[in-house]
Amino acid sequence: GNSGRMLASEAGDEIDAHQAVIRFNSPPVEDYAVHVGRRTTFNFCNHFHAVQIAQLGGKAVASHDREEIRHYRAIGKAHRKSRDETLVLFESTLSRAYYKVYEAVFAKRPPPLTMVLAPDFVTAMSEIWAMLQHTLLQADAKRGGGGGGFFFSAGGVS
Repeated sequence: GNSGRMLASEAGDEIDAHQAVIRFNSPPVEDYAVHVGRRTTFNFCNHFHAVQIAQLGGKAVASHDREEIRHYRAIGKAHRKSRDETLVLFESTLSRAYYKVYEAVFAKRPPPLTMVLAPDFVTAMSEIWAMLQHTLLQADAKRGGGGGGFFFSAGGVS
């Protein structure tokens, strides 16, 4: 996941050796390559990050501190430079407001460099993810573990 927990290991080479590297919401990797690797095959981004990539103004970051604003502006710049990853946009609901953002992102990164997941698919995946977490924790408890063998984040399990 996009967490400081990754800094406890130097798994960058191991991560980069995989056929596909999936990241969520454009995490910074340049300064942390020894820990998280450099490659990104698929970058799943929510609406907030899609707005930053599309650069539709500062309103989305107005309530954040300056460091966060710098980070999200850097995301937009990185996506203009990088063509090595597929951007995957996702939402649990869909509205007309998203079309404006997606149109701007597609102008900068046309398909197949950008894809949008259907809201029903995202909802189904959230349900499957919840069931998987429950199943893994139950299996770990049966083996006498305390759940310590798994690390859950919004995007995956390690």
